[in-house]
Amino acid sequence: MRHLPCLCCLFSILASCAARAQQSAQVQAEVREGLAALQRGEFSAAEQHLSAAVKIDPSQAEVRANLGIAYYADHKYREAAAAFSEALKQNGSLTTAQAFLPLSLANAN
Repeated sequence: MRHLPCLCCLFSILASCAARAQQSAQVQAEVREGLAALQRGEFSAAEQHLSAAVKIDPSQAEVRANLGIAYYADHKYREAAAAFSEALKQNGSLTTAQAFLPLSLANAN
């Protein structure tokens, strides 16, 4: 009985790790689909998949930058600027976001 609290903690940790692994797999699948749609020129589909990935894991700056590319390609410059800006807040060294943020802002006006 003394080990029961330890076992409960262990099961809780394992369940949390499994949930994160499933979440990561979902993010990867959405990103994969989004990038494939972007390459096919299906910008709306790319936006949907990449937005879904960001909703699942908002910490992915690279995914936000790719979402910005999808918005930019779809002439949604305000949304692109917002995505690039947020990506740069998370990772200031993303060259794609650095290059496309000023272009998005210029086209949004």
